[in-house]
Amino acid sequence: MSKDKVSIPLAVVGRIMKEALPNSKFGKEAKIAFEELLVDVAIATCKKAGEYTAAAKRKTVNTEDVKSAFESM
Repeated sequence: MSKDKVSIPLAVVGRIMKEALPNSKFGKEAKIAFEELLVDVAIATCKKAGEYTAAAKRKTVNTEDVKSAFESM
């Protein structure tokens, strides 16, 4: 699956942004930009977690792999 086919609904992105900055408003273009960044970070984290999984000679990515991957970025 290519990155172009992966997306997060803008309503969800808006809620995430609102959680961080509750008294702010966000334009559609800002939400789109943030959505693209979220997807990039998610894909990079997943790839890194996969590296940890492979290094441990496992096929199943676990929570610790994901947390370690995110922390290493």
